[in-house]
Amino acid sequence: MKYFLFILSIALSNFVYSENIELDKTAESCKKVTGYGSKDKIEIAKKFKVPVSSVRYLNAEWKYGYYTQECVVTFDTQYGPKECSPYWLLSSDNGKTAFAVVRNPFGGVTCWEN
Repeated sequence: MKYFLFILSIALSNFVYSENIELDKTAESCKKVTGYGSKDKIEIAKKFKVPVSSVRYLNAEWKYGYYTQECVVTFDTQYGPKECSPYWLLSSDNGKTAFAVVRNPFGGVTCWEN
């Protein structure tokens, strides 16, 4: 019985933490960003007319972006670095790390030349 409860608790904890939570767009949250959303590379490649294979995540940092101070995510492409404003900062591990989603809900990205 103890073994069963142990396995059940592991399964439930994985289930609970597998869902993404949205983090506030703050400098502190931006420091936790280590990656990007699953479809972001495709949208960046479309916008800049480059192969998806040439889009590579570089970093995220809190600085002046397109409009104001924000978390800016930088991607490298075959035409040089591109900076993007994330729509969401999400975490799948309760806020320990984060990933930026730069693709907006309607498709497309807000990215510009570095």
